[in-house]
Amino acid sequence: MKKFLYGHDSQKNAYVIEDYPYGFLRTQKRIWVETVPKKGDRVISQTLDPKKKIWNRPKASTFSPIRFLYLDDKGHVQNVAASSYSGFDAVKKFVAEIGGEKKLNKNQLQQYYDLSGKTLEGSDPTYTFKFDRTIKDNKVYTLDIKFDVANAIKLKHIISAIDDIIGNTKKGKYGTSAESFKQLMADKGIIRVFGRGGHIIVGPMLADKTYQQIKSHLKNKIKESIGESNNNQTSKPDGLPKGKSAFLKTEGIENNPISWKVQVAKWEKELEKMIGYTTLE
Repeated sequence: MKKFLYGHDSQKNAYVIEDYPYGFLRTQKRIWVETVPKKGDRVISQTLDPKKKIWNRPKASTFSPIRFLYLDDKGHVQNVAASSYSGFDAVKKFVAEIGGEKKLNKNQLQQYYDLSGKTLEGSDPTYTFKFDRTIKDNKVYTLDIKFDVANAIKLKHIISAIDDIIGNTKKGKYGTSAESFKQLMADKGIIRVFGRGGHIIVGPMLADKTYQQIKSHLKNKIKESIGESNNNQTSKPDGLPKGKSAFLKTEGIENNPISWKVQVAKWEKELEKMIGYTTLE
């Protein structure tokens, strides 16, 4: 059974192992979980040189959205993490196991909400966007929207982002973003939605059909189902399959899909299941 360790979040209040092997000697080892905003948690450990009586250089693990220390059945310090590629059910189970949301610090709570498509009270995920064009004939072929979330985003935020992009009158190299979006639809381009780490959350979706269908078919349904009073909850709109939430999330997307066509087909099928409309062709 795991005994979770809380509050060991810096070098000053690290968990100290008193009798740790150091070659043929024994020494101290201290270990803690460092939280870095927008990056997540990582485990840092440091051993004491028993001869020089000075602490060696700290060693750090890779970042995960949420990570906790615990003692195993033998009393050894281990750590466990929530993955940004896990489904929300797995992340929710993980947070329940470590003691619930009350055990999360503010940055961990933000990561948890990002993974579940929620946001902290009074905040919405920020985003950046970019249109890509072909060099040869200057056609607009993609709109990439990158949200500052881990691996889930609410449909209302995608809709809001597209609305803002279309309403953006700031002129750039190719005129306004509204003009670029209009050309994107005329050129039968696609929309892709990315998370903070650069991995794809939603897409590719054909721009003209996506915008028309999301606006006409979903906006009222989401507004009615979720309601303005609880927009930060993960309620399920009427008509969605049982167990599907009002946001889209990754399900372990392959880094190297067999082909672009296969990736498009995969997401058309996923979107059909999650959203409920029949086709993106």
